[in-house]
Amino acid sequence: MADNSKEATKNIQAIIRSILSDTEELLKTSNETNQISKDQKNAVNTVSEAMKELEDPWENIQFDSGRNPIH
Repeated sequence: MADNSKEATKNIQAIIRSILSDTEELLKTSNETNQISKDQKNAVNTVSEAMKELEDPWENIQFDSGRNPIH
């Protein structure tokens, strides 16, 4: 019975080590995913601002009846 208890303890320790390892890997992956998400959000904001800057000059251009820009 003592051998069974010793073996069970070793199995439990192995399971705990595996869970800790998996948890560390999950945390690492989660952090990487969060960083990618932040980077993508910043990229979208940058593109959005650039598009706004491109739109503004076109709003001030006046066109004649033939849809030609008036200088």
